[in-house]
Amino acid sequence: MHHCHRFRSIQTAFERDITGYESRADRAPASPLGRTCRTSAQTTRHAMARALNRHLRRCRECG
Repeated sequence: MHHCHRFRSIQTAFERDITGYESRADRAPASPLGRTCRTSAQTTRHAMARALNRHLRRCRECG
């Protein structure tokens, strides 16, 4: 499937955030910060899915 530049930029920004949360969670897995980062990564994944689905519904180039 072909996606526009805006889709790729949205996806890249979210993936960068998710990678940051996961790397922080891996450095301190048993600490409260690690657990919070793991939860934040999951929440960000859901937000990315919502944002990309919203984009796909509205974008003429992607649809």
